[in-house]
Amino acid sequence: MASDLARAGLEEEAEAYARRPAPLYEYFPENQTIIEAFLNCDTQWVRVAVGMASIITEGLNYCALKSTLEMMGVKRRSWPDVLDGIRVMENAALKVIRERENRG
Repeated sequence: MASDLARAGLEEEAEAYARRPAPLYEYFPENQTIIEAFLNCDTQWVRVAVGMASIITEGLNYCALKSTLEMMGVKRRSWPDVLDGIRVMENAALKVIRERENRG
């Protein structure tokens, strides 16, 4: 990418691109919308009080997810595939969250 920018005469941008930090994670480009939607819903976890001292996480608030997809401009026909991907990420995240909840 840096070489493409340089060939286009964008030397400053090429240098900035070359100095950027390594990504924290890698993903297939076709999953970008799913990842962005999931990350945009990071404050939308449904938590329920159980008894006087426990709180458990049930999952994501799907009403907020719908609003997020609308605000992101995701085409409605893509929503089922995006939801499937988000459910995979949600289930993986719930395993980690519940382990932490059980320790605390």
